[in-house]
Amino acid sequence: MSRTIRQTNRIVSELSLFMSVVIMHKTIGLISHISTHLFFLIVVFVSILLLLPQRLRLNPMFAFFIVYIGLSLIILNPPAVFSPWARFALFIAVITIASPMLQSPNLRFFRYKCLNSILVMSVVISVISFVFYFLGINFMQYSADLEFTEKGGLFGGLTNHSIVLGILSGISTCFLVYKGLTHNSKWLLMVVPCFGSLLFSASRGALLATVTGMISIIIMTYRLHMSKIKLWIVLPIAIVGMWYVATNTMVLSGLESKMSDRNTATLLSSREAKIIYRLEEFKSSPLIGIGFSTISLDGGDDVNLSTGTIEPGSSWLSLFSMTGIIGALFFIVILVKSIRTQMAEKTHRSVLLIGLLSFFSVSMFSEGYIFAAGSPLCYILWLTIGNSVDSNYIKKVIA
Repeated sequence: MSRTIRQTNRIVSELSLFMSVVIMHKTIGLISHISTHLFFLIVVFVSILLLLPQRLRLNPMFAFFIVYIGLSLIILNPPAVFSPWARFALFIAVITIASPMLQSPNLRFFRYKCLNSILVMSVVISVISFVFYFLGINFMQYSADLEFTEKGGLFGGLTNHSIVLGILSGISTCFLVYKGLTHNSKWLLMVVPCFGSLLFSASRGALLATVTGMISIIIMTYRLHMSKIKLWIVLPIAIVGMWYVATNTMVLSGLESKMSDRNTATLLSSREAKIIYRLEEFKSSPLIGIGFSTISLDGGDDVNLSTGTIEPGSSWLSLFSMTGIIGALFFIVILVKSIRTQMAEKTHRSVLLIGLLSFFSVSMFSEGYIFAAGSPLCYILWLTIGNSVDSNYIKKVIA
């Protein structure tokens, strides 16, 4: 490797670490977070540093997706209270570096290193939160104004919200299962505190997504290392075992007790109401939706009129309600291509990425972060997709 390439990779590695810290600091409770405007400027600055030195290739599907969203905003002209164009600009900035929309060696290496850093940081946050639970320390901000989710449980640990803890603990658990099965079994010891934080967060959506991700990782791992006969012996045992953990009342007793501290009926009715709201919005404009980062002002759902903040409740439903069938098809094609790419890879890295893609595919049913560009969860989702599409080029970048 030439000296110039080594220096470039070192700079890109430092940028990826810097960006990972910027993203993950937004998950921590009881600290001041940078403003959305400053976050936008940081993302643009990092993008410029990564984009300038090299020739770029454009991923057509992502380009069409972005152009379509922009055209739909022009046609629909959503209410200004939602600041749809400002949110769209931030979304473009985020997916420029996180998604595979733009292709270059530096961008691919950046996304590779960034995902690695974020996964390690997620494990650290999950383990600390597990310890915090027994020390009675809870940094969750009960008045946190999050635009991607409903209220979850009452314990956030080191994070500012229980839903954030649930998702970070979920991807940490999947990451550690992957490390334990493909690298060193000692990594599996760390699954206990991470899975514990997941249960303490009282997020059923994150729990089911984690079980799905772990099952996918087990299937992919043993597909690489075992015969089909052994696979079909191990697989049912793994599925039954993890399903038991996900549904057994003794395991979930702590989760249920936390949920009982709140008006459970109100919480469930609110979630059901959001499903109805999104479906009604989709019915009103099924082809192109009602607009990016927008909900119906007449539908009855809550909206912060001063900030335009909304709680869509589900990424999948908001995808259909905001961008319609056309936008949803764009994303589904992108997601399916990401999964198919990794299925064909048959490498240890593909095991991890299939697990994370499976996790997010399920998690998006219960949490609405897909377009919340200021959210760390949105960034991690698109970064996972970016790594999945980029993986064919990673060896060339590292070599």
